[in-house]
Amino acid sequence: MSYMSGDHVYKEFRPSEERIVNTGTMARCRGFLCRRRLRICLLACLAVWIVVMYNVFTNHKHWRYSNRVPTSKTPYEFEVAEQEKHTSVRCSASKRVVLVRTHTTESDILANVLQRFGYRENLSFLVPKDRNFISNDQLFQRTMIKDFKLAPPLGQSKTTRVYNILASHVRFNHEEIKSVVPNATFISVLTEPKTHLLYAFNLYNADQSLHLKRYKNPFEKFMSNAQSYVDKRFRYWFQFHNGQMYDLGLDHDSHEKVRAVAQKINSLHNELDFVLLAEYFDESLVILRKKLCWLWKDILYFPKPPSERANDKNFLTPALEAEIGKWNWADSVLYKHFNETLWREIADYGPTFQGDLQYFRNMKESCWKDCLIQDSRGDYTVRDNLSYCNSMANTETRLWELIRHRQLYQDQ
Repeated sequence: MSYMSGDHVYKEFRPSEERIVNTGTMARCRGFLCRRRLRICLLACLAVWIVVMYNVFTNHKHWRYSNRVPTSKTPYEFEVAEQEKHTSVRCSASKRVVLVRTHTTESDILANVLQRFGYRENLSFLVPKDRNFISNDQLFQRTMIKDFKLAPPLGQSKTTRVYNILASHVRFNHEEIKSVVPNATFISVLTEPKTHLLYAFNLYNADQSLHLKRYKNPFEKFMSNAQSYVDKRFRYWFQFHNGQMYDLGLDHDSHEKVRAVAQKINSLHNELDFVLLAEYFDESLVILRKKLCWLWKDILYFPKPPSERANDKNFLTPALEAEIGKWNWADSVLYKHFNETLWREIADYGPTFQGDLQYFRNMKESCWKDCLIQDSRGDYTVRDNLSYCNSMANTETRLWELIRHRQLYQDQ
């Protein structure tokens, strides 16, 4: 049955018939063709949606940084990624830092990190005019600025002595250091006592100083009567009995006193803003970067090649490790305390810690791959085709020369 309405013709719909609509210029459409066209339209819309969402997520400036992996090996793209992250953080980079140095490899690496940052930012360092350390066996005193002829700070009058960074060796004395580096972040680095003692033994050639080279394991011979050997006051002897506690300001005559050690650790807990651990160095650096509000590139570092490390000429047995724990009891308690502190810091960091740690390690490995050429002995040379590789390759000695020269001749 049909009926007319102007130019339109309608056919009554019945179950056995297909509905046909003809509105002037409209094309004739049967059921199968309509469904096919509808599917094509839906697929086209889906494709457009996928393309749009892909562009949104790949170009979004606030995409979660902890999930990003460096894809470029150039410092420029690293910098772009860092700037994106940094602009979302409401803090300013800390430019007053005190590194309480211990005699460890990681302490040397961290000093180099501070030197590079401070030199780039035109900051003033506490460094003598004629050497790279202030003192290995004296507590810091503000009078050392004059007595040890420290280079003057940048941009200040001759009577003013306020600095930005302390990264030279000197024993810790919180109040005195605070007087010349005010409002600073205080940090230090510790390593396991067994690692520190063996490192000192090899670095300072104690087997030669104590005439122990004829023994199969000179270190084992030293540990058989450690007190008598330390009493000989050989070169750097103070590093062979609780050397880290000594660097942090506790004299040897208090190392066996339980109350004195406990009080010192409590003071250090309050005076130091953060203590890094050599055994978890990358984890520690991730936390430090956040505390200082620095960029990721600021904490990059090169490993020390084997030729610059203390060669491991001895070996540790379980019995020796137990003896070291007793001999360096104060260092053991110190390390245990700040080991627990580190893991609390990691827990407090938040859910992005593992992502940030992986991001940093990816960046570091990419940097090493780009910059370092390793030989069969494990030593390396630095490629000279990238400027950021060259800046990172500056040794601690070279950076002290540059820093010292700038502070001594700032008026010229």
